[in-house]
Amino acid sequence: CGPENSRFLSYNVKCLEDNDYFVAGLIIALSLVHGGIAPHFLSPVMFEALLSDQPSTVPLQDVYDYELKSSLQFLHDSDTVDKAKRCTVEGNLSTVLDLAGTLAMPIETLDDAKKMAAATSQWFVLGRCRPALESFRNGLSALGVLEAVKTYPDSFRPLFCDLPEKLTAERMEEVFRPNTSPVGSSKGLTESLVLSRWSDYLQDIEDAEDSDITLSDILFFTTGCKVLPQRAMPVTVEFLHEPGTEGLSRFPTANTCSNILRLPVIHGNYESFKADMTFGFLNARGFGTA
Repeated sequence: CGPENSRFLSYNVKCLEDNDYFVAGLIIALSLVHGGIAPHFLSPVMFEALLSDQPSTVPLQDVYDYELKSSLQFLHDSDTVDKAKRCTVEGNLSTVLDLAGTLAMPIETLDDAKKMAAATSQWFVLGRCRPALESFRNGLSALGVLEAVKTYPDSFRPLFCDLPEKLTAERMEEVFRPNTSPVGSSKGLTESLVLSRWSDYLQDIEDAEDSDITLSDILFFTTGCKVLPQRAMPVTVEFLHEPGTEGLSRFPTANTCSNILRLPVIHGNYESFKADMTFGFLNARGFGTA
């Protein structure tokens, strides 16, 4: 639950029975150990909950149910005790307070109202999903990952919480390494021209504000990954010199198992190269084949 880049665990009985939370933690642990894709989506509050059994403080803005967040904010911001008391019995808030065990908290001062809002926020976001969290942590314990996270939280926090590395044209050219023919050969001259267009193509995508294609689409077409994994992942760029059953290909192809991207060499100008590259990347059947 929650915003795309700041997720919390929800509580779903069926998922708990099916061991889905455990499997999710296990998959993340295996991916991290093998240098694969990191999560990059947990809320900082959720990450802190992984580290300790002590209840974390949950800011009201992290309550992902909009109606409940508004009600708790109104309770928190009440300027009189009477307003705070009325708030607790209006709408559906009283039901949530009752489930959270905070309805019985006395409100004698405005600080009491703030404490009630904070306690309810903590229960809604973290308390009620405790069984799911424990199952998730058990999965994440595989291969010693959770223990490593607890020991080096500052090193792991960017992998769990921060956005992944932003792809740029420069970074793509560092990752995509050409395998070229000998310098001076006819194939080498053709490949040099194709690589020049390839470089311009990547830069055009980065600079465009409303491009139909992204650098992430190209990475996915070639490797099956939409972001760069933690481990170095070089991609080999080859060239489609040999004709297929229908002659020389106009479109790129890829081998996602070996991280190989093959660029067409048939185009006579940049505009046709750009159009066919974009069409190929966006109309692949799954990925790797236009």
